[in-house]
Amino acid sequence: MIAHLVQARLLLLVLVVCILPACANLRDVVRVNPAERVNFEQHSITLASAYGCGYQVNYKKPHNTQVAFTVVFGHGFLRSQQYFQDLSVAIAKAGIPVITLDFCAMRPWNGYHEINAADMRAVANHYNAQPVVFAGHSAGALAAVLAAADHPHTLGMVLLDYVDHASLGSSVLQSTSIPVVALFGRPSMCNANARAAPALTQRNHTTVEQFHTASHCAFESPTSRLCQWLCTQGKVDEPQLQRQIIERTVKALIDFQIQPIIALNHE
Repeated sequence: MIAHLVQARLLLLVLVVCILPACANLRDVVRVNPAERVNFEQHSITLASAYGCGYQVNYKKPHNTQVAFTVVFGHGFLRSQQYFQDLSVAIAKAGIPVITLDFCAMRPWNGYHEINAADMRAVANHYNAQPVVFAGHSAGALAAVLAAADHPHTLGMVLLDYVDHASLGSSVLQSTSIPVVALFGRPSMCNANARAAPALTQRNHTTVEQFHTASHCAFESPTSRLCQWLCTQGKVDEPQLQRQIIERTVKALIDFQIQPIIALNHE
């Protein structure tokens, strides 16, 4: 009986922390500066997930591509790609093709990270993205790690306030030498107290940077007020933090242009 009560309370906590932010997907967003000029074309399609549901995909293709790779980006737990609209626009404006998608398999009781990773790989294959950089935020960064390790044309990974689960990501990262750039905010409940950062700092081919005043929400662009209420611990992010994170993410991606392709290269 006690075990059932504990499970019920844990589920209630998950509902408060995760479902409510997801319910804000349609409204209540906090935007950074909008794109000044569109210099890319956007295509939207729906693909079938390995889970059996359909998920929305948006592909931003620059008119003047500046790199030889494509970025596939995954959102956080029970969030959506709309929370990375500003980031994806900035990436496309820098001349980098970028694909965002909505994970449809996620549930409050199960992130289905392996399925999310399979969907990211499927998106890359659908657009024949070779080479590809897998990127993501929070649980989406975990999906990016799993996707990158199992794709033959992975060039690198960009992980934004990365959150691991059951050591799924750490075991993969330890067994590959795929280049990684990982950006973290200050430790909090929403990024699992940044526990993934120390191990990454010991990994080869890895750059780890911390935005000491940034909350988990600062890596979304736009974010929601509800996310800020849950994750900022009363310290609301300064608007320029989102812009700084966007700029650093774009620079990390541009730097991959000079990297050799390292795919499934086990040390």
